[in-house]
Amino acid sequence: MANRNSVTQAIILKTQIQGEHNRNVCLLSETEGIMYATLYGGAKSKLSALVQPLSSGKLWLYTDSTRKITKISDFDVQKSRVGIRESLSKIYASNLACEMVIKTKAAGEAKSVFYLLNGFLDGLNIIKNEDCHSALVRFLWRYLALLGIQPSTECCVNCQTNLKNITESCAYIPSFDGFLCKECAKEMQNAFQISSEALSYLRAMSLSLSPRSVRAMSLSHLSLSQLKALTFFLSESATGTKLKSLESSVGIL
Repeated sequence: MANRNSVTQAIILKTQIQGEHNRNVCLLSETEGIMYATLYGGAKSKLSALVQPLSSGKLWLYTDSTRKITKISDFDVQKSRVGIRESLSKIYASNLACEMVIKTKAAGEAKSVFYLLNGFLDGLNIIKNEDCHSALVRFLWRYLALLGIQPSTECCVNCQTNLKNITESCAYIPSFDGFLCKECAKEMQNAFQISSEALSYLRAMSLSLSPRSVRAMSLSHLSLSQLKALTFFLSESATGTKLKSLESSVGIL
């Protein structure tokens, strides 16, 4: 591969100190997916001040094929999202979303994941602190669909009872990898209880209702707690490992 300059729309996911003055940057490119690049220069350099986690914009890269190094040569920040950094809940929610994207290599769907994460971070930047929990649930559930492992909300996976119009709770059973009606879930172990309200919320997202329409749906504290427990479990199952963002945010997310 010849040396080359390239430009891409990117979201900065993570930065890490590399040596005395440099940083290793993990980013999500709209076209290439997960990429790693080196940012040269001390903390006081103009470029270092621009390349910050959660910022997005047009990124210029230079690839040195001989040294097998890709470096960041410029960054036109279009969104810095400073509002996220003002709330612990928002910080942890964004960290979890970025960790999921990194560990699953953007689900092999660079463009779709780029727009999903970009929209999530945009919303997180401006919403009220208390609304970031439901926003995180929506992101994770939609991301599971991009991974191809989102459970169906249509019917009980055991007896095929239609779950569309149920007025009672059901349960997600990991061993079945799906939802069971209340009757079938009676004797099951390790069940995630899901209210009819919570299931309707998941179905609305599965049917690709507009984000505004889903946000307008009511969601009780109990239903939100159930959905967080379920989506967190499914997210860790998808990565096959414990998520550091979840472990460090106990009591916050």
